[in-house]
Amino acid sequence: MAIIDLTISALKKLNPPSLNHTYYVTDNGRESEWKCTSLTGNTPGENNTDNILIGDHGAKFVRIYSGGVNILWFKTIRNTWTDAIQKAINVSDEIYFPYGTYQISRTINISSNKRLFGSGTIAREKNAPGFFEFLEITGSDTNVKIEGLTFNEDIDPDIAEDEFFTANFGSDSITYEITR
Repeated sequence: MAIIDLTISALKKLNPPSLNHTYYVTDNGRESEWKCTSLTGNTPGENNTDNILIGDHGAKFVRIYSGGVNILWFKTIRNTWTDAIQKAINVSDEIYFPYGTYQISRTINISSNKRLFGSGTIAREKNAPGFFEFLEITGSDTNVKIEGLTFNEDIDPDIAEDEFFTANFGSDSITYEITR
């Protein structure tokens, strides 16, 4: 059975889609395979996560992936990078950040046993209010791996509490000196 290429918008409008068929979404930054798992009984437009999509006619599609999720899958017009990162962390243990800058406006909460990796830069939004920690890791086991990412805290010195970027790793606190 061939995989059909289409956009997320076209996938949502399929009526009816083929049950258990695989569709490849071609939207830039959201490329991935989806499988139709049910045709009816779902509320149109209601999505449980960014890995589940309910079509306009009630069909349910589930994203097919292995390994980490791509942070680009979670960014929409209606949410911020802060929301997208938090949402990805809430649904997966591995989050891939492709090259690019992801601006945040508040602390990102991470539970234990997560891996954030890639070549992206997580940066403080220029107009974010006050000083905040980039990451706060919760739980008794702070098994969190951060690989290849850059953190950029280019902040107004008048609002900074100190000259350091901080991340709260539960009982362990790691501090990075800001370079300007």
